[in-house]
Amino acid sequence: MRRLWTTLILATSLTAAAVSAAAAQNCPPTAQAPTPEQILGAMRKAEDRGFLWRAEKDGRTSYLFGTVHLAKFDWMFPGPAVNEALLASETVALELDMLDPDIQRRLAAAASVPPAQAKRQPVGDELAARLKRQAAAACVDSAALARFSPLMQVMTLSVLAARG
Repeated sequence: MRRLWTTLILATSLTAAAVSAAAAQNCPPTAQAPTPEQILGAMRKAEDRGFLWRAEKDGRTSYLFGTVHLAKFDWMFPGPAVNEALLASETVALELDMLDPDIQRRLAAAASVPPAQAKRQPVGDELAARLKRQAAAACVDSAALARFSPLMQVMTLSVLAARG
């Protein structure tokens, strides 16, 4: 946590002009939906990534797969060992289905600040300006971030800083 705050403090010491110039040069391209051909190509060349554990007891086999997603297109597709485990499984349990609209709605509601609470706990002008500069450096619309609690904004900006 200390490193997170140190990083944020150092990053916010940039001037607004420097942040704007850096953002213009360093913003990632706008996300595009992959074509069916890109998806099929990536599936064909998928490699095993992450951790796949296998546990056996009383003639039953269980698998536990863990990975960290860092927004690399090729990493979205399970490799041969994970595919084998999936095909050998009777039941598959997922931590969260991020494509489920209800899950998306619930996560957004949990992360946002109700308007009444935002009025009771306003963000000071200095912190608001720092968050706005960091949002610009992370290529994120500061108005979109503003609906989240200050802590969620800092956490989001910290995760986005890891893209580089």
